Amino acid sequence: MKSISFSEMKGPRSYFTNFDHRIVGRSKDRALLRRDVERNLKILLLFKSRIVCAASHLITPFTYEILKDNPELIQGSHIIPALRSDKESFQAIVKNNKDKAPAAFLDENVNSAVRWDVVDNSSWFKDRFLNEFKNPGSVIRQNLNPITDSVLD
Repeated sequence: MKSISFSEMKGPRSYFTNFDHRIVGRSKDRALLRRDVERNLKILLLFKSRIVCAASHLITPFTYEILKDNPELIQGSHIIPALRSDKESFQAIVKNNKDKAPAAFLDENVNSAVRWDVVDNSSWFKDRFLNEFKNPGSVIRQNLNPITDSVLD
């Protein structure tokens, strides 16, 4: 599997979260959810050349069934997983030992993955979040009003 950075990615792309286990877990009708997710993917692929998705979202049974039925999505790098830089494979992120089929399928079929570092990513989020406190026009600041500068500091 080829490792790429976000800066190397060319063309329009999107980050897709509809496979998140928290979204899937709340769904009462999996068939309806699958139809909606597949439609969302089709719409995005009309406008974006690449869709980035968290690797942990791809190893769930729900996502596995979609990708198994449509392997060209990952074989053709239409969906590119974002895999932590400290993980060498999808097998390395499987937490339970009872179903490794999704991870094995991905390890066999994914050509490239966007690599990301936990420390760098959390620092970036923290910095952005704190910068929003400094910006009087930000959504965070607007929802904290009235707030004094001393409390803000």
